Amino acid sequence: MQRDTKDIDTLGIPYDLGSVMHYGSTAFSADQTSKTLVTSPDMLQLIQTCFFENHRLDSAIRNRNQKRFRVNPRENKLDRINKLQNKS
Repeated sequence: MQRDTKDIDTLGIPYDLGSVMHYGSTAFSADQTSKTLVTSPDMLQLIQTCFFENHRLDSAIRNRNQKRFRVNPRENKLDRINKLQNKS
């Protein structure tokens, strides 16, 4: 069941890629190597792979990385995708 992003209320809290409830990017693939969960923008995938799958980072470090890669947690996912596509 797919939901429209306007139907989801995060209460202003950014998604926590370091959460224990976050699955790895290949968690549900049949061959355990294909990515089934991909973050947007692409830089977050790199951050997740390098940092969050292996280490629990405190909120201050996560927030600093969000700012470094200019991720606005309140910006909806479709807006982020559109920005990435327009940069190409």
